[in-house]
Amino acid sequence: MDHFIGLDVSLASTAICVLNAHGKVAKETTASSEP
Repeated sequence: MDHFIGLDVSLASTAICVLNAHGKVAKETTASSEP
């Protein structure tokens, strides 16, 4: 099962998006970032 992960990193937080093999969002979340 293939998954693709995209990260959008900034100073305050990181947005995380996981897509399945069909391009549908499997999981979307954020995590805090520290410079």
